[in-house]
Amino acid sequence: MRAPDVAVRRLAMEKIGDRDEDEVVEALLDQIRHPDRELREGSYARLTATDRGRKALTKALLTAEHADQAWPLARALAPHAGKFPPKWRESVFKDACEYLEANDRRADALLFLLREADAEELRDRVREKALAWRKKKNYANAILYLRLLTRDPSAGWDIRLELACCGLKASPKEVPHEARAADAALHQFAQLCQQDPAGLFQQLAKIKWLDPEDLYYLGFHFVEQGGYQRQFGADVLKLVMKRSPRSQSSKAAKSKLRSVGLD
Repeated sequence: MRAPDVAVRRLAMEKIGDRDEDEVVEALLDQIRHPDRELREGSYARLTATDRGRKALTKALLTAEHADQAWPLARALAPHAGKFPPKWRESVFKDACEYLEANDRRADALLFLLREADAEELRDRVREKALAWRKKKNYANAILYLRLLTRDPSAGWDIRLELACCGLKASPKEVPHEARAADAALHQFAQLCQQDPAGLFQQLAKIKWLDPEDLYYLGFHFVEQGGYQRQFGADVLKLVMKRSPRSQSSKAAKSKLRSVGLD
């Protein structure tokens, strides 16, 4: 299995590659990065067929030095992911979270594997992490997990609203038009507003962790738009005035409404 001649390695793999033994597994692992495609694929096929082999591939995945090493391992394990116990999924999810929060692309390979194992369980865990970070007021980390959820086209309204609100909290809230045009949170609110402006305002009014400054920035932007967005913006500014009548944001909201003729 360590012969310089690839043909010799292939012959050895054919003869002993199916054995569920530590020494054989170790020798097969040495082949998975070999330049010869047939040797690589044969090694993966035999490793995933045995219990020791799957454990060895998992260990290699969790210790991969970069994403290009992680992805082939994750794809090889994917058809067998459903067989792994809950403790294994917990361990892999923990590593995936660490990578995600460090902006490490290895997270994608681990999350792919967990999705193959149990997509619904992964969705629930990701949502729990997002809400936990939001409650700790770490909106940047919450956004990382919420973005994972919204990659799914079927992600619900509540998740998309949660993402927009966390984005609003994390926004620098720069008033110049160019800055607002580049604000992802405002784009997300615009999409939600397009679907159901009245429903959006009703849900927004129930969210207590948005402060007057957040709401003023949101209302300020939309009241300058046209049609239903303009009315949504006016409603948000009036909400600021209602919630915090003596604040600077309330005074600014009243002034903005007057300037656009909606007081």
